[in-house]
Amino acid sequence: MSAQVAVEVIQASPVTVEVVEDGGVLVVEIDRPTETEVVELIHPGPQGPASAFYVHNQPVAADTWLINHNLGFRPSVAVYDSGSQKVEADVSHPSVNTASIVFAVPIAGFARLN
Repeated sequence: MSAQVAVEVIQASPVTVEVVEDGGVLVVEIDRPTETEVVELIHPGPQGPASAFYVHNQPVAADTWLINHNLGFRPSVAVYDSGSQKVEADVSHPSVNTASIVFAVPIAGFARLN
């Protein structure tokens, strides 16, 4: 979120401006102000929900894993073999609730989607 505040400078010396918003105070100091100084105030919005994730376990080796994660979006996917070593694979997202992982050879392991 950002807002612009116009500050009218009466005295040409360093100016300190306090902006009170939603119980918080933001202090801005302007070293060499002009007649009218425009200051852009940028602060983060409200905290979003905790990150959603899904872990898929594949105990039987297969060259294609079709994962129904039901996250409602196309997540990033990290793939690991049964020894917890990260492996490369071709990942696609047929829908916002499924992921498809294709390997050159059958592999067992797990995938973390978030």
